[in-house]
Amino acid sequence: MTEAELIEFIEDTFKVVGTKDISCTDINKQAYIVNKEQLKVFEHLRIQPSANGNAKEIISVRVLVSDQELKASFYGSQRTGSGRPPEIRMGREIIPYLTQNGKIIFATDGYDIFIFNLSKLAGLNMDDNAIREAIYEQINIGFLEEGIPTTRQITTTDEPTQQITTTITTFRRNNKINVYVKRKAGYKCQMPNCDYEGFDMPSGKKYIEVHHLVPLAEGGTDSLENTVAVCPTCHRKLHYATDKETLKQMIEAIGEKRFY
Repeated sequence: MTEAELIEFIEDTFKVVGTKDISCTDINKQAYIVNKEQLKVFEHLRIQPSANGNAKEIISVRVLVSDQELKASFYGSQRTGSGRPPEIRMGREIIPYLTQNGKIIFATDGYDIFIFNLSKLAGLNMDDNAIREAIYEQINIGFLEEGIPTTRQITTTDEPTQQITTTITTFRRNNKINVYVKRKAGYKCQMPNCDYEGFDMPSGKKYIEVHHLVPLAEGGTDSLENTVAVCPTCHRKLHYATDKETLKQMIEAIGEKRFY
């Protein structure tokens, strides 16, 4: 994933986003200067900078694609010259996160402030889907739910699920739905009477899969009503077991309860 692609994804995913190139002044002053675009991210959550250069008040900023949380000061610094508005700055743990020739992006999902230094993208060693899913894991689940299509919202005029043809035909899945369904299920199998405990992944989450009740290849939609979280064994059973129709009826019977 390129920097431009990540910026586009973040802009499409979050409510308010602001970017700025890290300047020599930011590093030399040991104070990151927030631009007007980025200030809107904080204003969206009604977070105001402390006045009169008071850098003691601390806010929390979550680092995207990371478990790291930065404790940062957020304050207005009075500039010389009459009539000039205060310069909005950030300090504390934001400063070590800055890099020469980097670019800082701030974003909010309406609940938290997120930050990412785009110069650190190359060091993630993650493919595009892994980066997207890592971000979907971080944002508030209520916000994540917004914009996820339901069967009722998908009409015949909508574009069908995109297919990618290589040596076989597969379907491009919606990462947001994939993560949302797993999170709503608590990373547990939703098949009745299944006692699957799972195993831990490097992310700390339990491994679980997402099954389409009506397969995409048969015209099923990539939507909440058509998806369910299941363990690998139940997933295989739903596709290949002799009693797969009975199993399908069992999991369909729980209806919308599977979302809660």
